[in-house]
Amino acid sequence: MPSDPETARVLNDWLTRPGEGFVAYGLAFDSADLSGGDFSNCQLNGSSFRGTSIRDAVIYRSDLSETDFTGADVARSRIARVEWDYATLAHSDLRACQIAKTSFYRSNMRSSNLSGAVITDCNLINTDLRGANLREVRLEACALEIAMDGTTLVEHMTGTAYGPAQIFEPSGTRTLDGSELEDWLNSHGASVQILVPEHRNMHDGD
Repeated sequence: MPSDPETARVLNDWLTRPGEGFVAYGLAFDSADLSGGDFSNCQLNGSSFRGTSIRDAVIYRSDLSETDFTGADVARSRIARVEWDYATLAHSDLRACQIAKTSFYRSNMRSSNLSGAVITDCNLINTDLRGANLREVRLEACALEIAMDGTTLVEHMTGTAYGPAQIFEPSGTRTLDGSELEDWLNSHGASVQILVPEHRNMHDGD
């Protein structure tokens, strides 16, 4: 249990009512072991999970906006319909997660490990993935408007996504979309198709 009395009380109450969700604004769950938990219908805005173990968990229809998951271990969790906006997930472990219909808007995911994750219909918009491990990630129609650099690992990444993405290089920053983004990813070991929304191909009068 966390050392903070209020956090411990909230957790103990949640454990007695599994599956009902709980509300915890701005509490600290740092370094706790919450592996295998069911975090469905939870409101956890602004809470801290630094170094917390939440492996093999279910996180469904929950609000994790502005949370701090720095160094947290969330590997092999099933995550769906989660608002994870304005959050910090730097150095977090998200290996082999199943992530669907989740938003990471303006979240810091630098040096996170998403290797082997399946990411379906998610919004990664203005998401910082510099230094992240995206090896063997499977993308399915995701908005991939992310920041990457030469240390972002994309070998064996597959699937489909929408751009544009920002590429940070020693000479400056480039914004790539469509075939240019597809070529950049695939030249770094991925096999990804960058989709172009239909409205971009429409012409007046057609």
